[in-house]
Amino acid sequence: MKNAKIFIGISSNSSQVTGGIVGLTDRPVIGVPCTNENGDDYMLTTVSMPPGVPVATVGINNGKNAAVLAGEILSISNPEIVGLLDKLKDKKINL
Repeated sequence: MKNAKIFIGISSNSSQVTGGIVGLTDRPVIGVPCTNENGDDYMLTTVSMPPGVPVATVGINNGKNAAVLAGEILSISNPEIVGLLDKLKDKKINL
């Protein structure tokens, strides 16, 4: 965890995954609410974090957007990632 710059939490049967990650780090956390086997999703618990505990949240079952968002955040300090994101957004790279 020391070298990680961003974390992505996937929550389907429990919202505690993303909240647990937030509690362990001061790095950015992206939450991906997913539909579980009962058809329930945890979107509201992912976006309803208390004040001072921000979690970026992408759409339900959309881990690909979490990866793109993480790339966009990392590209702020790494110009090599900008080129990869440009290709990705131009659909030159298949997710």
